[in-house]
Amino acid sequence: MYPLPAYAVVAIWLGLGAAMLLQLLERQWRRQVSAIVLRCALGALLIGTTWQQQAPHAYRATDHWASDYANAMLGALDPGSALFIYGDYAAGPVAYAHYLLGRRPDVTLLSPVGQLFRNRLFAARDAGSAHAVAAIGEFIAHAPGRVYYNLVLPHGHGVIQHGLFLEAGRDLPAGLGRARLSPKVDRFFVRMFGHGEPRDVSQLIHYRQLGALYCGALSVLASRSRADPAGPRLQRYCGGFFGLLAQAEVQLAINNPAAALTLLQQAQGHADEAVTVQNLATLTELLQRARRESRPPGVRPVPLARGN
Repeated sequence: MYPLPAYAVVAIWLGLGAAMLLQLLERQWRRQVSAIVLRCALGALLIGTTWQQQAPHAYRATDHWASDYANAMLGALDPGSALFIYGDYAAGPVAYAHYLLGRRPDVTLLSPVGQLFRNRLFAARDAGSAHAVAAIGEFIAHAPGRVYYNLVLPHGHGVIQHGLFLEAGRDLPAGLGRARLSPKVDRFFVRMFGHGEPRDVSQLIHYRQLGALYCGALSVLASRSRADPAGPRLQRYCGGFFGLLAQAEVQLAINNPAAALTLLQQAQGHADEAVTVQNLATLTELLQRARRESRPPGVRPVPLARGN
């Protein structure tokens, strides 16, 4: 849940506290200083302290995170392709670079939930419905180029992982996964990991989200061949909470629940790296699935004894 209600309550309490302080000062100094001067001084004090605390964080002239991501995303797409973009962290930078800066005019941007752009395949109120799924399927079937998406897209095809984004593999049966990492994508992630984790919480969420996509692609490549150079990169970049979760999901997809369970148990030791409650819920869900699928057929879990 967004913390806006909590912020609103804090703002109300701060306003009441400032009003009480002003009344106290007016009673104390009403003979020496006029009420207008006191109010102006208190307002200037509040504005000044707020500016002093927030200005270093709000000054982003040297922060190129959004532009670097948008340029890397658009630059890695095939000519004439379509990209379904989802989420504030991705849609804002990519749409700005595409529509306002004119980058990659050959690419078509769409929303998987029928929002933001004018080329909607369905109304936003129909997102998730059978009509929306059918409209997306129809678009994928007749698109002249490749169809990519950054997070979610309902389709009945195999998934090709590209590190920064995913592709609906029209020639692949559902459930079959592959991975392709271009030099451009590799260079982006080498730079990203080299700079370390950002301090801004929003950027940190996006950073770890992207890292998980990259680790998923590396895991697919490493599972295809032990000699693949993705193996060393997997060990170097993907030993944290999100990297381990991404590797576990790949192991579950290729029917290796025992390996997935080992990875998820390691992820439990990095649970403090989770940035949302949903991240921890995903870990719990994957653990339950890995334990269930790694059980021999016919074996049921032993119920826990109840205390008296």
